[in-house]
Amino acid sequence: PFEPDLFAQGFINNILNPKGTLFYLGFFTMVITPETSLGATLLLVAITISISASFWLGFVYTLDFHAVRKVLERGQRTVARIFGGLLIFLGIRVAIMER
Repeated sequence: PFEPDLFAQGFINNILNPKGTLFYLGFFTMVITPETSLGATLLLVAITISISASFWLGFVYTLDFHAVRKVLERGQRTVARIFGGLLIFLGIRVAIMER
């Protein structure tokens, strides 16, 4: 189901997050030179965006698949406990090291 609030939240998050823009700028500056024609540049941009969008769409559909979602939800509590314990351990270690 389409949830407009979630879509708006994700859209704003992606617009305000510069990592994607910096990735594309860094990638294209390595591949595209000033001598590259406009047609080749546009083709490269279109191919890159198509591959990226296809990858993320496949990733989202995979995570939305019922069997995969069940496995991820089952292990969620265990992962939360492991990382919670790790953070507590690191907090205690930092407190001890500062003394």
